[in-house]
Amino acid sequence: MNPITPEVWRLLSEKTIHQEVAEFEQRLGLKSGFYQDIVTNDDWSFIIKLNALFEAACTHALSQRIACPELLDELAQLEFADRRKGKVKFLLSLSVVTEKQAEILFDLAKLRNTLVHNVDQVAFSIDSYIAGLDSKKFKAKSALWGHGIVDFVNEGEVTISRTEFVRAKPKEALWLTCMEILACLHTEFELAKYRAADAAARECRNIRTEIASGSVSHVRMKGISPEG
Repeated sequence: MNPITPEVWRLLSEKTIHQEVAEFEQRLGLKSGFYQDIVTNDDWSFIIKLNALFEAACTHALSQRIACPELLDELAQLEFADRRKGKVKFLLSLSVVTEKQAEILFDLAKLRNTLVHNVDQVAFSIDSYIAGLDSKKFKAKSALWGHGIVDFVNEGEVTISRTEFVRAKPKEALWLTCMEILACLHTEFELAKYRAADAAARECRNIRTEIASGSVSHVRMKGISPEG
């Protein structure tokens, strides 16, 4: 498959992350501003909804990447975070997400499972969760949750490091990082259009070459004739 051209990447980069997420909300049948709203939910609901959003988003992105939107219902039945054969694993293998993005989604799913299977976790606090991590675990967590944040964040007139931001505002850090991943997943819809157009153009070039050489078959010609 031909690589996506620099021109296509330029067109894709003209959209902001916010625009990509807003369009994805619409494709998924969610109300406008859904992603903006979930960060105001209690922490338990935030994690559950965020994971559910990614389950749906990954299903749609995968269907676009393999050019089989008709398999959407079947792909939805795949496990989300099975490291061997789940949606995230497939997206990673197809280079739709990076290894770091995949680890963020695996981490999110693991936390979601802890919360949803223990009723006593309904009062879950992200701040308390982060504060309870030892230095080694916090370092690993901040590398994931802060992945979508610049190295230094301006907080009013004060500049703090990404690690400090994750420690001070872990919920917002995860929300910002996941917004970036959602936007990346949504670009698969545009990329699918360009891939289809490129495949059609290559097919036309091949047919022209065969016609010029006199080797095109009657069946092949009938398939592209107006009479079909």
